[in-house]
Amino acid sequence: MARIKPNRRDKTEVSCVIKYLVFGFNVLFWYSICVGIVLFCQLAITIVFFVYKDWVKDQVHSQLHHMITNYRDDLDLQNLIDWVQGDWLKCCGVQDYNDWNKNIYFNCSSPSRERCGVPYSCCRPNDNDIVKNYQCGYDVRDPEKVGV
Repeated sequence: MARIKPNRRDKTEVSCVIKYLVFGFNVLFWYSICVGIVLFCQLAITIVFFVYKDWVKDQVHSQLHHMITNYRDDLDLQNLIDWVQGDWLKCCGVQDYNDWNKNIYFNCSSPSRERCGVPYSCCRPNDNDIVKNYQCGYDVRDPEKVGV
């Protein structure tokens, strides 16, 4: 004779609602841990920059002077400096425009046509200029031509 199973539910099985709640809390827990780690790292970096701010400032100045020295040697570096000087910070050099004397092409003793000049990204364009003047920085530091 065939045995008939009783129609009763096994009470040891965990409900699907409980499973999804535990899964959701687990995801939320690990997401919170990851966000906490990221925030802790940002806080640690901020503290390190604050504690070593003079060292960081010296390193940034040193790297920027090195970048000015190698301005024409690397096209990507040249584009980066032009973007920073012209569009982002609207400045010229690290301290002032005389920092470009460290570059062999812009040095006043250079045989280059760009001697005693600065890159075009140092120039302030007029709003009504249709064509960008890439030679606007020529001879701007030359005392004989400027009349200083």
